[in-house]
Amino acid sequence: MTVNLNNMRKQAAYSLDKVIKTLNDGIMQGKEFSLTTIEDKDKWFEGNLLVSTDALESDIEQLRACIWTMLCMYEENNPDFKDLSDEIFENGGIAHFNNKQS
Repeated sequence: MTVNLNNMRKQAAYSLDKVIKTLNDGIMQGKEFSLTTIEDKDKWFEGNLLVSTDALESDIEQLRACIWTMLCMYEENNPDFKDLSDEIFENGGIAHFNNKQS
């Protein structure tokens, strides 16, 4: 069987491109400090990236789906192109961004 993977490869590339552009757009000139309360404790964070999780979630999940599909692909009797999904899953899988679906 012959399968054309060009569209999936393009989708993965476009999704990664969007993620990188979103991250690049969120880079601030200098490091900023912010105070956040976590589990009733005040914690200071330092960083120079400010990005909404909403801006990344869809594109990261699209990229994740493309990678999972590629992991499931295999060619019979070809150990160099085997289904890797079980192996990846047994080693923790691929995390969902923002832990909404984990």
